[in-house]
Amino acid sequence: MPTATSSRSGMTDPRLADALERWQRAPFPLGDADDEVDELHAQLGYWDSIVSDVLVPLAEGRELAPVRLDISAGLAEFRLAAQQVHRARQQELSRDAVYKLLAYDYYAELMEEAIRAAGPLLEQYIAGNNERE
Repeated sequence: MPTATSSRSGMTDPRLADALERWQRAPFPLGDADDEVDELHAQLGYWDSIVSDVLVPLAEGRELAPVRLDISAGLAEFRLAAQQVHRARQQELSRDAVYKLLAYDYYAELMEEAIRAAGPLLEQYIAGNNERE
């Protein structure tokens, strides 16, 4: 099993360590009274838990369940949906809701950066699981 351990943060890959630190230090954005914006908030929570369930154990060198979900594609679709709501409804949404949509997009971008940084480790892990099946 590939690992990424070091003395500073438990990881040898500084790119992965930095990406994880930026994402984990970012506050999780708040929900909104607008139903469409709040639905995106719920989706962001879903992706946050998926990314956490995959990257944290992987970065710590622990076993994780086989990854059968295209996280990168899911995050890209989420970001596109948030950007579309922002563009389509910018004039009618409250300033606070618009700010939250931008925060959702930024938070998802941080998760994408962490997934990209973990790419080689994820690929090794997935290849190892495919060989066992």
